[in-house]
Amino acid sequence: MAGLVAALAYSSFLLAGPLGSRLDPTTSYVSELGARTQPASGFFRATDMVAGGLIVVLAAALRWDLARDWRRDVGTAALGLAGVASVFDGWKPMDCAPSIDRACRLREDAIGLLDQLREPHTVSSVTGVVAAIVSMAVLGSLLGSEPGRRRLGHFGLVAALVTAGLSLAELPLTTADPGVGLIERTFVLCVSAWIAALGLLLLPRRRHRPAGLAALVGSG
Repeated sequence: MAGLVAALAYSSFLLAGPLGSRLDPTTSYVSELGARTQPASGFFRATDMVAGGLIVVLAAALRWDLARDWRRDVGTAALGLAGVASVFDGWKPMDCAPSIDRACRLREDAIGLLDQLREPHTVSSVTGVVAAIVSMAVLGSLLGSEPGRRRLGHFGLVAALVTAGLSLAELPLTTADPGVGLIERTFVLCVSAWIAALGLLLLPRRRHRPAGLAALVGSG
């Protein structure tokens, strides 16, 4: 359940319009929704933190479910790191929204890409995306080697390739370029789908435990 709720919270940008956001989804970063100058910024910061905390819970649960393997250790650690990065994103949001704030955009353009990568929010966002991609690739490889879980493993590998490709495509773009918002929202949805899939992976076992317990009690 932590994985399913985390997936919903991670993709909370889908509620931007109903919550009064004036940002253009084709040219704005998802992180701009959490900027303190934006409406409902507190909600989006909170969902980042909730999603991150639940992703860490999911990563811990997966360690008990997956077979012992270096890919389990690396993959769940990467997933947990993605969760921590999401919590940090909510705690340290963007200061302003460059897609609609001209002064904010000029300031970002002036400091350049390398200097932006030194900003705490940018560091956590990049870390979160890279960690999510690593979890997709490594856990996807592990699940692909387990009977009955190969489809999920293949999904993880494909999602890793798609998310990595979209992230690289976005790297040279800014909010002045059309389509940057759609690219980012697409890979955020890919990450959300992966988190939900991992949550669903644990549901069958959870469902069978009460029946097993009832049978044990009945036999006693």
